[in-house]
Amino acid sequence: MTVEYQGVTKASRLDGISIPDGTSFILRVASSTTPINDLNVGQGVYAVLSMTAEVDGVHYEGDGTGVYLTLADSTAPFKQFHAFLLSGSNGTFAPAFTGSTADPWSAQSPTSTEFTNYLGSYGTEIYLRSPSSELVLGYAPEAGVSVTFSVVPEPSTLALAGLGVIGLAHGTIRRRYQTV
Repeated sequence: MTVEYQGVTKASRLDGISIPDGTSFILRVASSTTPINDLNVGQGVYAVLSMTAEVDGVHYEGDGTGVYLTLADSTAPFKQFHAFLLSGSNGTFAPAFTGSTADPWSAQSPTSTEFTNYLGSYGTEIYLRSPSSELVLGYAPEAGVSVTFSVVPEPSTLALAGLGVIGLAHGTIRRRYQTV
């Protein structure tokens, strides 16, 4: 699964040097498609595989080790959607919304969607560490933001589908030659 978050910076730093507030950024998070934990009804936790950020046109890559993606749906106690909650050794990042284009949204089996009605944020920064730099990405919770969420099949699912197509093609060709 991938999450793409577009926002503006607030109190961000690159290797200890401040990035001006209000700088546009895009954060992309790739995670597993199978939940590793079911915390509560309406929530699912997924392992983060990678994180990337584009800040004012400059690309940064971070390690997703120790970071988890938590999703919540409309059955969660607060009746709001965390477009995503990133938490772990790399900080906390948690924009919340009150709806999505895929209502009803399910945290256990999410579908591609765009979140709507920005509510605010419950976490303020995430760290993207790489061997050459450390980006501390803080964001302005009052800013109008956009979040899109895409569910892409895992490679094993794609391979299985491909084998099925090959099997169907083989069966069709075999039948065609047997009737001639």
